[in-house]
Amino acid sequence: MATFEYIRYPIQTGDRGVTVAADVSLRGVSGLGTGIASRALSFSLVPLFFVPLSNAGWTKEDANKIVLYGPDGGILKTADGASSITVEPGKITESADAIYLNAKDIYLGGGTIHLNGPIVQGAGGQGGTSAEFIGPVTVTNDVTAGGVSLMNHPHDVKNVQGGSSTVESEKPKAG
Repeated sequence: MATFEYIRYPIQTGDRGVTVAADVSLRGVSGLGTGIASRALSFSLVPLFFVPLSNAGWTKEDANKIVLYGPDGGILKTADGASSITVEPGKITESADAIYLNAKDIYLGGGTIHLNGPIVQGAGGQGGTSAEFIGPVTVTNDVTAGGVSLMNHPHDVKNVQGGSSTVESEKPKAG
């Protein structure tokens, strides 16, 4: 097939295209044989290669954008495989040491957001930014705010009175 290493077309039985004859054997360059291309005539299909052709019956897409897809999705990756994006029916998987989303606004919605690791606020965890939540917020385990544990913080209570009286306590103590 006429292509290069960086894009691997998922050619399927029934895809439309043409075969083109080369003037030499393509066995060596295609990896399907050995030897150096010679100009000797070959009375077989060896010098043929396939070139896919577009079709007016394909789905209509934005003519100003590249459209990539395969029967089961697609993979975009670095040559060493260290970073990749895999698109498959109903699922997109990104794999890398770091993934950066740089935008004025980032929207995540339509379902549950699962975070399987710590949330660090600010570039490199240095802070300097603020966070705001529109509740309700439900936390299953403890919350620490300003160095104070919500579930395990002590109070200094003064002027304790028995019975059903209410006494204001001091601010919670750290840790």
